[in-house]
Amino acid sequence: MRLTLAIQGFAALAVAMPAARPQEIDVNLVLNAPEPVTYDPAVGATAQVVSYDFTSLVAQATAPATSVTSDVAATATAIEKRGAACTSLAPGATGAPAYSPDTPAAFASNSDFASIASNAPVPSGYTNTFSNINASSRYVRT
Repeated sequence: MRLTLAIQGFAALAVAMPAARPQEIDVNLVLNAPEPVTYDPAVGATAQVVSYDFTSLVAQATAPATSVTSDVAATATAIEKRGAACTSLAPGATGAPAYSPDTPAAFASNSDFASIASNAPVPSGYTNTFSNINASSRYVRT
């Protein structure tokens, strides 16, 4: 009984589906298309020498840059403002533990950082899941 209903259902589904439309490729358009142009290397060619005038190329490349006018005072002011923002800072942060040599291994093995991480307060609404670098999301009972 179930097989009969399944066959009838698939038959109804097949009848209800619209007929597949042909792809309707315009054969005349394909036949009338020009042959594609290919650029293959010449058979038997050994080398090609390209000559150019370096001096004229440099003159063309630098001409637009030298013909641009600019406000020298405004440019100098912008450079001064930018320079003030980029002053060099002393190495290290204020109040941060010092470690030497300046390598990833020395940073990771510094006990001051481990102490700071372990004593960091947990923000309200959060649960402390990891504590320090050696934390794990799995509890391993030994």
